[in-house]
Amino acid sequence: MEAAFKERNDVSIWNLGADIVCRVVAGPKVDIYVGPKKKPYNLPRLLLCHCSPYFDHCFNGNFTERKTQKLKLPEDKVEDFEVLLEYMLRRIITKGLTVTEKRDLGIWRCTDFLEYADKYDMDEASTAIYEPLKEFLEHKTSPQQITPTDIEAVFRVALKDCPLRTLIARGALVVMGGFRSDAFKKQEREVDGFAVELLDQIRLCARVSIKWVDPFA
Repeated sequence: MEAAFKERNDVSIWNLGADIVCRVVAGPKVDIYVGPKKKPYNLPRLLLCHCSPYFDHCFNGNFTERKTQKLKLPEDKVEDFEVLLEYMLRRIITKGLTVTEKRDLGIWRCTDFLEYADKYDMDEASTAIYEPLKEFLEHKTSPQQITPTDIEAVFRVALKDCPLRTLIARGALVVMGGFRSDAFKKQEREVDGFAVELLDQIRLCARVSIKWVDPFA
């Protein structure tokens, strides 16, 4: 069963049928200790290995963890790991990424989770933060603003053509007031793909004619 399941690691566990899900969750467990206080988690090995190449290498590769079926993550934060677990189990994120009074932390929590998931080679996790991030940016009473650090994190981790890149570029346009500001000039020059995405969004958002100045005039 394990070999057959691993062969389909490009498919979400929840698309493989209730029977397989039950067998995965009820299958062999591994022990993971998170943070400096070593908070223990007893988790389904197949689920971890299916969702993350990092865990797959640890528990199925030529490492001590394969023999002990134990893994220590002393540098990880418990709250980050629990958000990651929620994503692996439910394919959505609600813990720590909902709109609350502490809105100044919203966008940072989204991009921070994106980088944390990337640590475990979980590229598809970018889809899980799209809606929370969009909600933070569009909130009617107190929308948050994109920072240069947010741009750099998203374009470093999110794959090309990922909707998250488009969303961040739109958020940058809001801060820039269209194209009248050079607030992200450094990122336009140095962050691969950002300038192109920004230009695409300017074209889409320009609903009035722009006075053209011939650069050779």
